[in-house]
Amino acid sequence: MRLLYDEMKLVVEPAGAAATAALCGPLSDRLSGKRVGLIVCGSNIDPGTFHRFIS
Repeated sequence: MRLLYDEMKLVVEPAGAAATAALCGPLSDRLSGKRVGLIVCGSNIDPGTFHRFIS
C-alpha cells in the first residue's frame, strides 16, 4: 500500500496491494524480464485506516 501510494499516488486497500506485494517479493525472480500486468483494485478503506496502515 505504501509503495503504491508513494510511487503512483494510488490509495488502495490491502487486498488491492496484494498483487504488487507478490510481484515485489516472492515472484520477483520468477517474473524478472517478463511483461507483467497487475490489476490493482479496491477502494474499500476509509482515510483513517489507510493512514494508520501506511504509517
